[in-house]
Amino acid sequence: MLPMQHGELGSRKATVLASYKLATDAKKDFFSALEDSSEIVGGTLYNYAKSDKGWFMQGDTVRTLTTFQTYRIKTALRMGILLMQSLKGEDAKTKKAAFKEFLGVTAMSAALAGVHGTIIGGIVFGLANLFGGWDDDEPYDAEMEFDNWVNERLGDLFGGILSYGLPTAFGVNASKRIGMGDLYGVSSEPPENMHGAQLAAWYAGNLIGPSFSVAQSWVKGYDQMVNKGNYMRGLEEALPKPLKDGLKAFRVATDGLKTGAGKKLIADEAIGPDEILMIALGFQPDEVAKAQGAERSLNKLGTQLSERRGRLIRNAAKAIVESEDTEGPMSAIAAFNAKLPLFAINGNDLRPAVRKLVLGEVGTTGLRQRQIASQFGVKVYKGE
Repeated sequence: MLPMQHGELGSRKATVLASYKLATDAKKDFFSALEDSSEIVGGTLYNYAKSDKGWFMQGDTVRTLTTFQTYRIKTALRMGILLMQSLKGEDAKTKKAAFKEFLGVTAMSAALAGVHGTIIGGIVFGLANLFGGWDDDEPYDAEMEFDNWVNERLGDLFGGILSYGLPTAFGVNASKRIGMGDLYGVSSEPPENMHGAQLAAWYAGNLIGPSFSVAQSWVKGYDQMVNKGNYMRGLEEALPKPLKDGLKAFRVATDGLKTGAGKKLIADEAIGPDEILMIALGFQPDEVAKAQGAERSLNKLGTQLSERRGRLIRNAAKAIVESEDTEGPMSAIAAFNAKLPLFAINGNDLRPAVRKLVLGEVGTTGLRQRQIASQFGVKVYKGE
């Protein structure tokens, strides 16, 4: 917490001094300048005292759970209020001032964190992933589609700046850290393969923040060290961020950039001393961010593809077993195979699915089931 404390203190001092100087340059007296400074600090860096929080955040439990979410909550409220005032302000002056501030914050977010780091971008990408994918047979990832489209037209350098901000021109990707793309929680999606208890834990860590994720990181670290024998990654999971970043830099320098499953994402020679230093300081090199982002997109698309393929197989198997019209499911499979021949569904995929359904009919000795069992080699259990 010490680096965060000093960073917060430095930000507040700089804001107080800068706003006070602007007020005195405008010929305001001492008390008016001090009032301006207080208003600007309270409206941008916020007051985290209990007395300054809304009634719904006053209780001990809620205050504990939302300790590290206060900035996000207050910023989300402020941006929402600014947008409302710019549209329905008391007068033209209020509307103009609110729109100017809203536009300024959005523009600076776009400059420093790219389209992915803006509120509007986060909402658009979130909605596109939710409702996009106009063809069920073709998996869809809005962020990847946008990045590919931009890079094709502007090139990697200017495409990266547009997508992830000016720091990418210097090899640093800070979009997720300083951006506002997920301010309202619409663009943050759980990994596609998460279900049940794992999905609940993901939402808890994402919504509650460090109050939950610190304990979660200890559990992950213990699992890596004790159950998987990966002591370096386990320590990296369990330690505070400054130490975690140092261990991560050491691991990448000695073992390369790999996924948790051991898949190498970047060639060792592509990671130089400058990238290692950035990782140790808590920054993400642009090449590393792109490689990890591409891996996430591939996993997401692969999961969508597997789920679509599984649904088609199950629908066809169910139609076969229940003596329904199989023309519809088989036509859907034919369309899928025509679009994605590398993942085509054939008889070898359907037979196990049919067997599984028939084996679930233990004790069933109907003629239809016996015919299917004979065709697919399923043992029929006789009995009352």
